[in-house]
Amino acid sequence: MVSTMSSNNMGHLRVTPVTSINQNLSADFEFMRGVPKSWGLSFQINEDNVVGGRKAGSLSWAGLFNTHFWIDRTSGFGALLMTQTLPFMLPRVATLLDQFEQTVYQSLAA
Repeated sequence: MVSTMSSNNMGHLRVTPVTSINQNLSADFEFMRGVPKSWGLSFQINEDNVVGGRKAGSLSWAGLFNTHFWIDRTSGFGALLMTQTLPFMLPRVATLLDQFEQTVYQSLAA
């Protein structure tokens, strides 16, 4: 079951950037900009490694109040970043998420 949940269920389609229809709730955003992404039964899947971060095949998603998680099965761990802020994915939150991920992987490499 886990392999089905974490497999591409979109065929040749890919996750695209999101354009907000309500900037009070969410900024326009793209998770892991430039990294191809698909969707499994329950998770977004990055198809390539993120430079300095999660490995290809990692599973992730987020909630409206800027709660973010990923599960890196290749590296054997998951991470969770929780805030209670709106709008979703403001640049400062996107920067915080990127810095958090980079710091996690740097500490694992040390």
